[in-house]
Order: sequence, then C-alpha cells, then structure tokens
Amino acid sequence: MIALVDYGAGNLTSVRKALAAVGAEVFTPAAPAEVAGAAAVIVPGVGHFGSTRSLDQAWRHAILERLDAGRPLLGICVGLQWLFAGSTEAPEVSGFGVCQG
Repeated sequence: MIALVDYGAGNLTSVRKALAAVGAEVFTPAAPAEVAGAAAVIVPGVGHFGSTRSLDQAWRHAILERLDAGRPLLGICVGLQWLFAGSTEAPEVSGFGVCQG
C-alpha cells in the first residue's frame, strides 16, 4: 500500500486517479505513525514551497524511516522540491534534505 501524504497543498484526487489507473492501492495517513507500514510514500504538492512547513518533525521522521527501510519515495511538484535542503522561495522553511541543493 502506498502512503499519499496530505499536507494541504497537493492535488490528491489526481494522484489517486493515476494510481488507481495502474491498479495501485493507496491510502492517506492521518498521522505520521500510519506511514510505518507503507510500501512507498508519495508527497504531492501544488504552489509555494512554504506550504511544506506543515510537514513537521514527526512527518519527516516517519517518511525518513520508510526511505531508510529501502522504500521508494516520490515527490511531485512542490513535493519534489521538498526533497532538497531548502528553497529560495521560502528560505525560512527547511526542506527534507534528501537531495543536495
């Protein structure tokens, strides 16, 4: 099952439709602890990098645990930008830091 992270800035409906079209099972965790059993994690996003500020330390930890367990992580749009250390768009907001930049 794929965890589709909802932090209030992603087009979850479109991502769900795309995953359904390829037969993937998806759920939207209500709390970081629910990410623990996910086979993969998707962080979608639309708009401004600052919207990722709601992905607090608990979410970061839960997602990083999946990544450390060898599970795939896909960032879409702002979700992809969030994988970097930060952004000039919102310098006060830290990115995930998975990628340099």
